[in-house]
Amino acid sequence: MCEDTSVGGHVFINYRGEDSESYAALLYVELCRRFGSELVFLDSESIPAGSDFVEELLSRVRHARVLLAVIGPRWLTVASAEGTPRILDPADWTRRELAEALAAGVKVIPVLTDGTDIPTGPELPSDIVALCRCQYRRLRRRDASVDLGRLGDELAAADPELAAAAARRVLTHAPAVMPSVPAGGSGDPAATYMSHHEPKGGGYSGRAVRGWHRYASVSHEVLFGVEQIIGRLRAGLRSTSGGWILCVRGAGGVGKTALAYEVARVAEQEGAFDRVLWTTVKGEASLLGIGEMSQPTWGDTVAGLADQLEVPLSASRTLWDRELGDAIRRQDAGTRFLTVVDNLESSGTATSIVDRLVELGFVRPHKLLLTSRWVVPDRWNLVKEQLVRGLAPKDAIALARHEGASDEQLSAAPDSAFSPIVRITEGNPYLIKLIVRRYLSSGLPLERVVQDLIAAAGHLGSQKDSLAHGARDYLFDGSLKELDRRAGSKAAHMLMAAFCVKRRGEEVDYGELKDISGLADAAFDDVLRCGCELELIQASNLNQRYSIHSLLYEFTVGPMEWLP
Repeated sequence: MCEDTSVGGHVFINYRGEDSESYAALLYVELCRRFGSELVFLDSESIPAGSDFVEELLSRVRHARVLLAVIGPRWLTVASAEGTPRILDPADWTRRELAEALAAGVKVIPVLTDGTDIPTGPELPSDIVALCRCQYRRLRRRDASVDLGRLGDELAAADPELAAAAARRVLTHAPAVMPSVPAGGSGDPAATYMSHHEPKGGGYSGRAVRGWHRYASVSHEVLFGVEQIIGRLRAGLRSTSGGWILCVRGAGGVGKTALAYEVARVAEQEGAFDRVLWTTVKGEASLLGIGEMSQPTWGDTVAGLADQLEVPLSASRTLWDRELGDAIRRQDAGTRFLTVVDNLESSGTATSIVDRLVELGFVRPHKLLLTSRWVVPDRWNLVKEQLVRGLAPKDAIALARHEGASDEQLSAAPDSAFSPIVRITEGNPYLIKLIVRRYLSSGLPLERVVQDLIAAAGHLGSQKDSLAHGARDYLFDGSLKELDRRAGSKAAHMLMAAFCVKRRGEEVDYGELKDISGLADAAFDDVLRCGCELELIQASNLNQRYSIHSLLYEFTVGPMEWLP
């Protein structure tokens, strides 16, 4: 007998698979982003494995606050093998869920897609005839972001718990889950990047991490104080007459990668591009941010982009540029790509990579989104730059409270307690996170942690003309010593050495990292867990790949002086 694991949910998404599966998935991802997956129900994503799906569905719909009935042009006419419209079958799940909701007094909002009209009374069975009297909302292909925003606002206004959940989440960095990508469906804007499959034979499909997301190594869950920057970047991407190359520039640790990820995610969600591609540049940067790109760096870039575009490459690397360029030129007219090039840590590498991408056709009608610490020379007269600085004090304090949410006293401390952190980090999000982690792991009073940091950073910063630089080095040194203490000096040194034999910015999968470190299974797992807890190591792709921040790489491999 299946275990009953049902719980209450606020928003239940009802749909017919052959009619509106991708629009249902679009709603689910957006509402999860806004309110959290625990408050949104979609059958294929929300029913635990092994559950009795019949009981689960009925319980969830009865306990919902609102049901969104997604209705497209085939909602009434999809027929069974015998030719009878499914809506006339009392056992039809779309109809049954609606009937249960209406009988239980659940608020029902029809969501009409693709210009569909609300069904009339004579077209509906008697147990769901009330549907035709429910005020509807539209979800239009060309105005999806506007329609989703309006619907989300109305749901939050009608339900204080949803409003509170939205306020807590602020700007989430990625949806809680990502439904599987359909095999086709290029004509549907939602289906170009996400979908789920209607249950067949009583079963429900799972979910998968898709496409470009697995190439991006991002540690932020919530972003603070960047709404205006994101708005400007989104406007640049939406422009059809300019902004072909957008560059997010700022010092290490200010959150350039997180910003690029959020902007790319929203652009994909809005249907602004047919495809989003992501590549992280690997390799050393020169001391002054100049110099040419190495051949392996470009080869990695081409291979990653070709993999995402499903372009087969020959054994000879000398042919890769032509093969990738030919594939881009074969794309259908009107198809638009957004290619994110992350971690351009030298101007020479940036110039070389952008030169080649322009030559291969990745610009006009397509667009590039770059992240770099350096000014990217605009030799193509196509670049628009967005400078990112440290957070404003109120946003820096909000981030510190968020990172320390597990400590009730820290989260309730007055703003004045965080002022020294803001000053010494200059609002750098990465450094703020390191300080909060240091406080949580040390057991020392926050005032003592800050005093020690100011003293050490003042000494180091006087040599570097930057208090934040001194704070960074002190925090890295302290965090690495804490890793020694927790996991043992030998294991800690072997793990960090394993990252340092790779190139800056390069991700390593679990098995390869363990082999390079030479550690036994238990010791490796323990030191890896400690490194992640201390924010020294970043995990991505469902904890299958790992990397260290570029700043930590530079601190670990040698005493190089890095300009912001």
